[in-house]
Amino acid sequence: MPQNEITSDDTTEKPLKIQELTVNVNKKSNSIHLKGSGRVLKFQSSTRKLDPIVKCAMEDGHVERLRMKIEKPNRVLKNGLFKVLLDEADRIDRLHNWDTVVFETNWIDLPEKLKRECIDRMSFKTRMRLGMTSKTEKLIIDSHQAKFDFVKIDENSRSCDETSIELSFRLRSPRQEFFSKFQNSSEFIEKGLSLLIFLLKIGSIRILDLEIGDELMDQLIGRIKNLKLRFKKYMNFVSTDSRGAQFIMENCEEGVLEVLCDPKDCEEKDLETFMELPAVYKANRVVLWHVQHPFAALKLLEKWIQIDSEYNTIFDFEAVTQTTVDAIALKFGDRIELQNEDRAVWIRMDSPQKLIRITYAPFYDTIFRCTVVDSVRPALHDYPAEESSSSSSAESERSAKYDSKDDLDFSFASDSTKWPKFSRIR
Repeated sequence: MPQNEITSDDTTEKPLKIQELTVNVNKKSNSIHLKGSGRVLKFQSSTRKLDPIVKCAMEDGHVERLRMKIEKPNRVLKNGLFKVLLDEADRIDRLHNWDTVVFETNWIDLPEKLKRECIDRMSFKTRMRLGMTSKTEKLIIDSHQAKFDFVKIDENSRSCDETSIELSFRLRSPRQEFFSKFQNSSEFIEKGLSLLIFLLKIGSIRILDLEIGDELMDQLIGRIKNLKLRFKKYMNFVSTDSRGAQFIMENCEEGVLEVLCDPKDCEEKDLETFMELPAVYKANRVVLWHVQHPFAALKLLEKWIQIDSEYNTIFDFEAVTQTTVDAIALKFGDRIELQNEDRAVWIRMDSPQKLIRITYAPFYDTIFRCTVVDSVRPALHDYPAEESSSSSSAESERSAKYDSKDDLDFSFASDSTKWPKFSRIR
């Protein structure tokens, strides 16, 4: 029987994966042979059935050589096959030219993994609008973790000389900041509380700043009882009730770096329970203001000794000087290694390489700084003033890396430039 044989060569500098594409059409079987790949595809003698076959053959790249063998003249089949090949070649060429790229896939056809990558590049408003398009997208948005530089609610924010409640947050990528103001607590509970809960639900937060009083804190706790929070730094200097801070620290994931709060008017038992929370005593830095029960606050140092806390772990707290010094002597009398007249005490830990250094300023109410330091320190030996000064500077640099720019300066409690004489207590 007569045969029509058509050969086409495609020259390109790009490496080709398919050496030869051969199309055989006869009465018994129809097939496409991909030389170099070892694949044989069966198809029906219909132009409509050729589209997926040709696309499958060309998905790995351009074809180096095209050979078609048709047993009987079939102009419709031949022209249809060439049309499919040319259309597919044009599509591949457009993909290499991003100026004229044409996307043929709809959003709903994208896999979930690719959708989440796209969501990571969206602004917060765009994400919320996407979640309102369908239930499927809302489920993705509600379960997709977002990274925030900070989430802050400030009950004492001021707007036009009037006190208001401000909710603000900033996405890490894209780096955009948003804020909303509410006239009073009732308006915030009605309109803003659900947004704050949503941020806590999806957020991986670097700084969580909840500057709210007991009333709003109780409202928040009642809505997030089954929520696991993710943050690195927690701040609250407004609420005087320890239940809020205790709940936040009990229901957070591991890895908290800093805890800053004000336990004013907190009961001694509640403060002691707070200091025994793993998220608190494992943090790199803890800061407490207006400590009325220093004996309970020093429970944190006992936990440091139990877990053999890391070097440069810091605990700063404000308390009455003489009451706190007496509490230190009573709680750690058998562990006090050294003390001097310039308000510095060293407490021995179970590890022979570590000590807890406590320094404070000469005021009625002062800041006590407790730091885990190396037991091999220049203060145990008679060093010249110049060498001791350089050692003190190095120690100050190690401690300074934990001081963020928005915190108060505790430099008055650092080492003096001259090492004092020590008296050993046993």
